[in-house]
Formats: sequence, C-alpha cells, structure tokens
Amino acid sequence: MSKTVVVMIGVMCLVVSGAAIALVQAAGRLGADLHRSAVALDALVTRLATVEDDLANISDDVYSMADDLAAIADSLSLGEESDDGEGGESVGLRSPAPSVGVRDVAARIERVRAREARRARFASVASHRPSRAARPGDGVTMPY
Repeated sequence: MSKTVVVMIGVMCLVVSGAAIALVQAAGRLGADLHRSAVALDALVTRLATVEDDLANISDDVYSMADDLAAIADSLSLGEESDDGEGGESVGLRSPAPSVGVRDVAARIERVRAREARRARFASVASHRPSRAARPGDGVTMPY
C-alpha cells in the first residue's frame, strides 16, 4: 500500500472517532437535560395536585359557608303573616332555622366522594410514575 492510502485511512479513523466522541457527549448532555426536565415535571405535577387539593378544600368551605348563609337567611326571613297592615312589619317570633335536609347531606357526601376520588386518582398517578433518579452505569454524568 502506498503511503497516501495509509494516511487517508488514518485521517478517516480520526474523523470517525471524533464524530463518535462528539455524539456521545451530545447524548450525555441531552440525557442530563431530560433528567432535569423530568424532575421539574414531577415537581410541577406534585404542586398541581397540592393546589387542586387546596382548591377542593376551599370549595368545600365555600359550600359550607353558603349553606350557613342560606340557613341564616331562612331564619331571618319574615313570613307574610308578620305584616302589621300599616306598611311596616311587626316584630314577632321567628321560625327556627331549618335543619339540614336529606338533600344537603347527600350533596355533602357526593362532594366528599368526588374529592376522595380526585385524591385517589392523583395518588395512583404518582405511584405509577417511574423513578427519574439516575442509576449507576447509565453513562450519563450529572453536572449538579
């Protein structure tokens, strides 16, 4: 073989090995970026689940306050029999506030069941999510 052929084969080996090294480094950086993105996404999903639970609790509080306000409004409302005929209303005994009805209890039970179903759904999603931690031997070095 001539000297030129040997030099050309040597240059081709250097080019191929350099490209392979660059490819491995790029794959390592991409793996690290994907790992950081996965960790950030897990944190975001966890935060969203927490926010949803907080919103469900606030919603339950609002419904409870609305029920209380409705009971107060019912207890403060004056019936037609209290009109004194002179354009005013007489002060008399008011009927007691209505007790919690079957529909109110059923609605509260449904709200609790819906909240528990949401919590169970997020718990199952979180438990089925694969671990994002780097394993030894992956060949990817983490810069942090």
